[in-house]
Amino acid sequence: RAYGVLGALLLEKNDVVNGARAFQRELNLDPTSIEALSGLVAIDLSRKDTKSARARVEAALAQAPNAPGPLLLSAKVYRMMGDTAKVQETGLELR
Repeated sequence: RAYGVLGALLLEKNDVVNGARAFQRELNLDPTSIEALSGLVAIDLSRKDTKSARARVEAALAQAPNAPGPLLLSAKVYRMMGDTAKVQETGLELR
């Protein structure tokens, strides 16, 4: 949890590299950390790296297919990619 908070603080200071490291460390310690996953996905998307964002959310869903956080993140990533079929698979409607 502490590394997730650190990652968020570093991102606020525009220190993306160290923010990503902190989020990754948090995710290594707690693979269910939605804060760390959200932070890493946000970084991926800010870099227009939808492939990495998709891989992250799909890995999280593989571990916990019905977890609400990863489901919501995956729907957002799929929508950004224009993959409406995958958005529908999540069972969520995003506007």
